[in-house]
Amino acid sequence: DFKHNSETSDALTKDDTAYITVFRDFGKELKDLLHITVNGIDYHLERNSKIELKIPTKLKSQICIENSLNKNCMIVSSSDLIPKYYRLKLSKKKKGAIIKVNGHSSYYKTRLEYYSKRAEK
Repeated sequence: DFKHNSETSDALTKDDTAYITVFRDFGKELKDLLHITVNGIDYHLERNSKIELKIPTKLKSQICIENSLNKNCMIVSSSDLIPKYYRLKLSKKKKGAIIKVNGHSSYYKTRLEYYSKRAEK
């Protein structure tokens, strides 16, 4: 399904898409930019930053960490009802990881608000 997404993304209506949030948290990570692709579209993520991406709700999507030695990818979905959050990591040994997290936990809620305020400056 996810390979089909990039071909049909232009034909999707507003009701067929929803946002997911991908972010990098602090920690023992590589300071370099994290290069990711979502359904074949390239994005860059700095440490302690987040991106909200609009993806289809009716089809699966693929997130891949491109500059990772282990070529980590994950199939994800979006929902209008439940916001979804994914933490992306790139260790100092260049091993990538994609982890689905509860963005409503007090820890992540505080971190995500911090990223939003930082981006506004």
